[in-house]
Amino acid sequence: MPLLLLSAFVMLMAIGASWNIQKSPKGYFALLMVLNMAVMGIFCALDFFLFYLFYEVMLLPLYFLIGIWGGARREYAAIKFFLYTLFGSVFMLLIIVGLYFSVINPVTGAHTFNMIYMMNPQNYLGDSIFSWDGYQEILGISARLIGFVVLFLLLRSKYR
Repeated sequence: MPLLLLSAFVMLMAIGASWNIQKSPKGYFALLMVLNMAVMGIFCALDFFLFYLFYEVMLLPLYFLIGIWGGARREYAAIKFFLYTLFGSVFMLLIIVGLYFSVINPVTGAHTFNMIYMMNPQNYLGDSIFSWDGYQEILGISARLIGFVVLFLLLRSKYR
């Protein structure tokens, strides 16, 4: 909830700071509102698939905001932003799919993207890649630790 309030406040500040924009203000503010919707969706998502969907939706308005209303080298910056986020999104998707196949819904017994179920160690399959016991290793390091570090670094670099 605090992150929702903070992002709403930051968006209000961004709108106030760009109130006198001259170049296509309707498009600019429309993209800003789509960006705001996606950021709010990220913070509200309790399902990893929805989280990833909102994360990807957030990239489109950012790309156009950088590419159209950016600084002197805006095209270069927009392409660089696109390539970095595409690279990071692939790794994030791999970890999310790994989590999907590691967690089951205790009611139905089917795999799930639900983050609430992911918090309970009893919902993890014992032989899965991200099992709670952490016996699965990649290059001698726990797969859970590698997944956490990759997600942490990707999301940290995105919101920096």
